Amino acid sequence: MNYSRNSLERYLHTLEVALAGTSLSEPRPVADMGLNSIQRKRLQRHFSLDPDNLRPAAVLIPIQLTDDSAHIILTQRSEELRHHAGQVSFPGGSREQADNNLAQTALREAHEEIGLDPKQVKILGYLPDYPTVSGFCVTPVVGLVSTGASIRPDDREVTAIHRLPLKQLLGGRCISVKTIEHDRHHYPVKEVKHGGLRIWGATAAMLCMLHDEITVQLAEAPAARALC
Repeated sequence: MNYSRNSLERYLHTLEVALAGTSLSEPRPVADMGLNSIQRKRLQRHFSLDPDNLRPAAVLIPIQLTDDSAHIILTQRSEELRHHAGQVSFPGGSREQADNNLAQTALREAHEEIGLDPKQVKILGYLPDYPTVSGFCVTPVVGLVSTGASIRPDDREVTAIHRLPLKQLLGGRCISVKTIEHDRHHYPVKEVKHGGLRIWGATAAMLCMLHDEITVQLAEAPAARALC
């Protein structure tokens, strides 16, 4: 399928419409993580999945539109980091006391990790909070990055910048569900592959939520689907 700049802009508009009613106000929606009730209870024995007991954090899901494509910006985390070392993820981290809200957390972390100027990001909205077994409740902040925005990785935290084409995510063929084993039980884990990259866990789950927000909006709004 040929994606012109015009159609990509309309996909982004569709996403903006889908996220228009979202906010940081409590109570925030929480992702189900794809677990059934038995799996959730088993994991609760080892990890707290209650957002009230987790450390608040945020990630920025940066989408940048170029002349003929739109990309989701991802980072390769340094092997020296304490949490999720070496993984492909979104720029983000724990909320700090000075942050006014979790959107500011996401923008601050993106500035620290990839040098992205917060003034070059338009917040489109928020996906459901995602609890992680590493002890965080992560709020995904979806932002549209200005076309000419400068991005440069901080060598202490980021070893590479990756770009996942939005059209590839929307096609759905890069998305799959794998299983991991913990304490002799198996649990579903989302996985997104692009080239030689393997994106899994919370980051892949958030990509899937982004995919769903766009495709559901298109399915429910024939006028929007016709535009794209």
